[in-house]
Amino acid sequence: RQETPLVANGASQPQNQRFTIVAKQLECNEDQDAVTVGLMLSADQTPEIVVDDSVPRFFAEGLPIIGTENIPLPFIIHSSKFEVESDRTGLHLEGAGTGQQKNNWALLSKVPDLCCALLEYSSRENWHGLHLLANIKECPHKDWLDSDHFTKSVLQNVAHRILTDSQIRLVQTTRGDHVSIKDAVVPCDDPEGKLFDLLSTWKPAKQGLVDRDLSAFWSGVLVNLAKVASADIKQLAAAWSIEHLASKISACGNLKALGENVQLEQGEVTIDWLNRFISLTIASSNVHLLIGHSLLPNQHGNLCKLSELSHDPGVDDELKDIAMGAGIDERSKFLDKRVAGLGEKLKDRTELEVLNSL
Repeated sequence: RQETPLVANGASQPQNQRFTIVAKQLECNEDQDAVTVGLMLSADQTPEIVVDDSVPRFFAEGLPIIGTENIPLPFIIHSSKFEVESDRTGLHLEGAGTGQQKNNWALLSKVPDLCCALLEYSSRENWHGLHLLANIKECPHKDWLDSDHFTKSVLQNVAHRILTDSQIRLVQTTRGDHVSIKDAVVPCDDPEGKLFDLLSTWKPAKQGLVDRDLSAFWSGVLVNLAKVASADIKQLAAAWSIEHLASKISACGNLKALGENVQLEQGEVTIDWLNRFISLTIASSNVHLLIGHSLLPNQHGNLCKLSELSHDPGVDDELKDIAMGAGIDERSKFLDKRVAGLGEKLKDRTELEVLNSL
């Protein structure tokens, strides 16, 4: 595999070209140039990755294979050894039985490693538009293609490497650098950007937080990559849902520890940030998280589950002190009065009930 890229398509006169092609090719003793995997770059002063859905993804002997434009890879795959349909509308990839099919599948078996080599090279070069290289989807049906086999032998391998390889850094963060997907933080199911706003102040997430303008794009990419790689998106470290953040908040245990993990705005206190999270939880129909996770502070500041707390309708603090003196901690049973929006979801615990407990 070449460490330096091949540049084709008139790279010596980029001002006359719409794009150049940067490629990684397979080197072997007998079949040098047997397979080449390339990507398109704009020929501007600052190179930018181009993914053009009108360009065929397969080429043979320098000529395009018509009908391969929607093969879900952002790369161009070329081989002079490909066995092509007579009308050049596909390759012989219906199955793995015939000699033509075996030859084509053998060539394609080299493609994942070449794609990943090109992904790593692109990351090092830090070209604009790196995120476009991660947009790999499930393969559409083709009469000439065994889509399931192509997905398992090519797409799945590339998707898995994108998800796990720390050298493939395609995710632009809010800081402007690029990180690998496994080191990224991507808000999921966040159409209004409210989860992004919370994560932008969640200290453990800030280093890998995706750029805001690319957040929705990456959320969709993670869904597609998980499908192709046969992975559970909930198990991807990069995929931050409301539930994921809820588990992190719950692990803090109390408001003090929570405050140490949150970068507050001027004049804001930890309970203000937590109120924003609770509001998002309710608005997004995720109230079950308040039941299953310790997210609500009692009047000592300890985080509790919804079922463990009651609403304080105005019980006298002196009565609570008397109860504490009797060994009954009423404040641990009451929701912090500063928490908003949960009154109707909690039962009142009245002064009479407190008195009856003494």
